[in-house]
Amino acid sequence: MSQHFTLRLPKNASILDVQTQDGIPHIWVELDTEADTELHSFAVYCAGETMPDGALRYIGTFQIQTLVFHLYEYFYLQS
Repeated sequence: MSQHFTLRLPKNASILDVQTQDGIPHIWVELDTEADTELHSFAVYCAGETMPDGALRYIGTFQIQTLVFHLYEYFYLQS
C-alpha cells in the first residue's frame, strides 16, 4: 500500500537521506532558506510491493518495527 505526498522545498534543494527517529520517518534536506520554493512529490513503497514504471528517483530505505519502506521522489524531464 503505497503512500504519496508533496513537500514545498526551496529550489535546488538536495534530498540527503531518510531515516527514522523514535519510530517516525524524517527526510534530511540540504537547502537554501532564501531561495524560492517549489513542490516536490514523493512516494513510499513497502518492501516487496509492486512498483509502477515511471520517473522515480530512489532516496533511501527506512524501517519501522518489522516493516521496511523505500522512499522515492518523482522527477519530471524538462522538454
